[in-house]
Amino acid sequence: MDTATLVWYLRKKRRALATRSSRILALNPLGYWTLQEGTGVTAVDSSGNGLDGAITGAAWGVQTGTDGTPALHFDGVNDLVLMDETAILQPDSALSLSLWARAEAGTGCVLSMDDGSWSYAYGGFGFPTFQVQNGGSVSTAGSFTAEIWEHWLWTYSAATGELNVYRDGVLEDTGSSAPGNISYAAGLRLRIARRVGHSWFAGALQHVAIFGTELTPADAAALAI
Repeated sequence: MDTATLVWYLRKKRRALATRSSRILALNPLGYWTLQEGTGVTAVDSSGNGLDGAITGAAWGVQTGTDGTPALHFDGVNDLVLMDETAILQPDSALSLSLWARAEAGTGCVLSMDDGSWSYAYGGFGFPTFQVQNGGSVSTAGSFTAEIWEHWLWTYSAATGELNVYRDGVLEDTGSSAPGNISYAAGLRLRIARRVGHSWFAGALQHVAIFGTELTPADAAALAI
């Protein structure tokens, strides 16, 4: 690759990164962790809410993202990112979870609000499912493709009781129950790549974001670019 082509390519990657982050921030996330620091043991929250996470075990330099930027890699054994308990990450009337994942196995828990008891999670019971605790429990399917970067968006509306799962901007599955607000027990904390008492995620993650709104199909398509 000659110098001019290399410069063009690097500029293109930087523009793609800025666009991806700006699209997420435009939707007002409650918490947003790019997981692109490339070094250190802190996952910085870019939402402005100051909800930095503590990285335990997960490694830099194992995998890069679709744009060549650093990604955080989890071994599926004991690696995670843990946030302090906060009501900010506990919306009750609507919820959306967005992230990029390159999984090494299809059934580990990529994200959970739990501490043994739980309120929302993707995965953790030996099968891939998005679950929300709303007085009962409602869930949908959808599994990761191993060794491929994919964008995932999971949404829930308390008004309708409907859950939606989008893979790479396309609706993959839906589920529903009686309408109801998400319920939270005391002491719950957000965990990336871990569900207490169940499973760990193996693979790499980037651009993990949580929203207190039900994102739309148009949002799903935009975030998957």
